[in-house]
Amino acid sequence: MSPATATIDFGSSHTVAVVSAPGTPARLVTLDGEPWMPSAVFLDRDGRLVAGRDALRLAEAEPARLESRPKARIDEQEVLLGDTVVPVVALIRAVLAAAVEAARQLVGPVQQLVLTHPADWGSARLGTLLAAAQGLAPRTSTVAEPVGAAAWFSARSPLAPGQPLGVLDFGGGTCDAAVVRRAESGGLEVLATGGLPDLGGQDLDQRLVDHLRAAVPGLSEYLGGGGIPGRGGASLRELTAFRTDVRQAKELLSRHPQAEIVLPGELPDALVTRAEFDGLIRPDVLRAAELIRDVIGSAGAAPGAIQLAGGSARIPLLARAVGEVTGIAVRLDDQPEAVVALGAHRVVTEPERRPAPPPSAPQPVAVRQPASGPQPVARPAPVSGPQPILATEPPPPGRRRAAVATLAVGAVALVAAVVAGLVLWPVTVGGQAGPTSERLALPPAAPGNELVTQGRPTDGLVPAQVGVPTEVVYGGFDVDFVVNAVTDPATDKLNSVGANSTGEDGRWVLLDTTIKARSPAKPPYFTKDIFLVDDRGLFIRPLIDASLPSDCPLQTPATLEAGQEARQCYAFLLSAVTPVTAVAIAGSTQGHPGMRQHGILVPVTGARVTGEPKPAPTRIPLGTVRMVTVDGVPVRVAVVDTVRTPSAYFDYEPISLPGSTGVLLRMVAETDEPVDLTRLLGGVLLRDDRRQYLAGSHYSSANGCTAVKDGNGQPVKNKGRLTLCLLFALPTGMPLGSVLWSGTGDGNPHVWGL
Repeated sequence: MSPATATIDFGSSHTVAVVSAPGTPARLVTLDGEPWMPSAVFLDRDGRLVAGRDALRLAEAEPARLESRPKARIDEQEVLLGDTVVPVVALIRAVLAAAVEAARQLVGPVQQLVLTHPADWGSARLGTLLAAAQGLAPRTSTVAEPVGAAAWFSARSPLAPGQPLGVLDFGGGTCDAAVVRRAESGGLEVLATGGLPDLGGQDLDQRLVDHLRAAVPGLSEYLGGGGIPGRGGASLRELTAFRTDVRQAKELLSRHPQAEIVLPGELPDALVTRAEFDGLIRPDVLRAAELIRDVIGSAGAAPGAIQLAGGSARIPLLARAVGEVTGIAVRLDDQPEAVVALGAHRVVTEPERRPAPPPSAPQPVAVRQPASGPQPVARPAPVSGPQPILATEPPPPGRRRAAVATLAVGAVALVAAVVAGLVLWPVTVGGQAGPTSERLALPPAAPGNELVTQGRPTDGLVPAQVGVPTEVVYGGFDVDFVVNAVTDPATDKLNSVGANSTGEDGRWVLLDTTIKARSPAKPPYFTKDIFLVDDRGLFIRPLIDASLPSDCPLQTPATLEAGQEARQCYAFLLSAVTPVTAVAIAGSTQGHPGMRQHGILVPVTGARVTGEPKPAPTRIPLGTVRMVTVDGVPVRVAVVDTVRTPSAYFDYEPISLPGSTGVLLRMVAETDEPVDLTRLLGGVLLRDDRRQYLAGSHYSSANGCTAVKDGNGQPVKNKGRLTLCLLFALPTGMPLGSVLWSGTGDGNPHVWGL
């Protein structure tokens, strides 16, 4: 048989596979007699991993040896099955291997394996998925799930260039939404994504189970026994059969007005109507409808239609709710469970025809082995961690152009390209290798230790009071410093004088201070060392260039003679839920064994804030490329990862603030023209889980990081592909939220989720 291409949509609860070969059209692979198989994995007594329906059957006797949703465990290294610790990558591999074997039985050896994944998966999750697939086929590719769904639907109703399409994938374990657009080059690009990891078809099943427990006398007690010997409850076999019947009744209610459910034991069958079921699941369905509405709003482009995918897409209430909430036409395929796999397969095997990119456009890079030499074989990754690098074989003579077209269309065969220390994963999620599609990764971080300082962030600061002058000997001058007032919030006041809008998730705070010189003083006074402090000990810097009201200026005279005063007001941009607890002037002096902080701390009472910031539906996965402009120079950038043990990147102690932890951010930038790297990194901000901004403190030029300043401390201009490393000092234990990056002339920043 001719070499085949297999596509696997590895889902939270079910897995679907599609296969084709030259002369053989694409078809769904029958798995255990069905066009899909459960994603469950069972560890038998001989140490073998069994996937699919057999796993569920074996688990009836030993449920502790079953993992029913390996995809949900992808962020973990290992799981405990029975009394054995099993790597998560091995669980995923068991599912993929079962699907590949079923495909091989249909059309022969699989030459190319295509894997789907959520559009917001970062490099770590993709690395685990790809490590699990190593050795299953000579070539491996990936396609984002919404791109696969959009490709299938657009094949039936073609999308014009620039035309967006909404996709709502309501699967068994999660609910994901995306807006995808046809690029001018012909490919598909993801504009925005969002997800509800706690909502899926299994949750709708549970709504029905809870309803029956409450409605049928004796059922709750019978199920509550759980099959434990001596308690008279349902056996494990009965529980499994009951759950299966509930799921089948849910599916039947999508086609018929009522369905009967066989209850365990001697209990009579229960009748459930569609109206009852709709009432049970309405809150969940509305959450899904609001998700796609919010994602469409983030995309900034209203689609002409929303396509439903996933097994739960068949529920009539879902289409009605999405249409009512969004006001957009809703479409449903006749096999929604399979559209992601079918579309992703089409992306790879039937690439779009498109014009050639201009010479200046970035091209995907592949490292190919010489045709005369032995072809590389992908080896399974060691269980200690995923190895996200595969080699690709060269395309046969006469097929090189077709291979390049495949690279450009959105399911790029995974390759390794080592350029200036950068490992490039051109795993595109659609369209040309551009800002919406390409993802980058770096080699593993250098091993090191945490950078942690003991104590509390405010240690060493002398207490002071609002309205009371306090002598501060600081930076070579001696002044009396007084906090006159803190206006919180001051959003309306600052907006009236031209300050930038904070949006609904932010607010301005105005600090009014006065300094009086005891001896001659010169700038910058306290402009670089004054902070607001929140309840976690986060020191927040002011925005020195922010617009200020005329009655509260920032005076920085060239010289402040003894006895002279200067009014110094500062504007701070805070998130809507970050409290203000104090004003601080803080610096450090060299001591032994490290730094010693000095300054003053003025407790203040800021606005009372409650609640959490509104979650952002748009999440750029780590490694995804975006474009910023610095002083007129376009730069392709990506935030790749965070390093929590960054000591190897510094030959000195970079953190002076007590009670703090250092987190290193590793990024990639690519530009054809020299750009000031300090200006480029000046647009990078870290945000905590409350969306409070934090600026970086130190650059690193060690372990592959590009130097940002020269030996004299002057900014460096550089071009090409650069690895940039920036350290942030944050209060120990502070949760991370996201990274923002904007250029010097850009509008809204790009936001990568952490």
